[in-house]
Amino acid sequence: MKHYILSQADGLFIFLFKIIASFNIIQASLILSSLIAIIAYSSKNETKNAAADMKKLKISALH
Repeated sequence: MKHYILSQADGLFIFLFKIIASFNIIQASLILSSLIAIIAYSSKNETKNAAADMKKLKISALH
């Protein structure tokens, strides 16, 4: 059995996938599109703002 070392990003995606899998398909697609927008936004070296957006998204997704 192989042992895989997960990077921090891999762990984040697994965590997000578990969250998304608990929603229905419409909510999941909205969350995924928001995540894609946040990833594109954070690629402009504005990681602090993207982290704040991620927290807002996580809060809005849970309600």
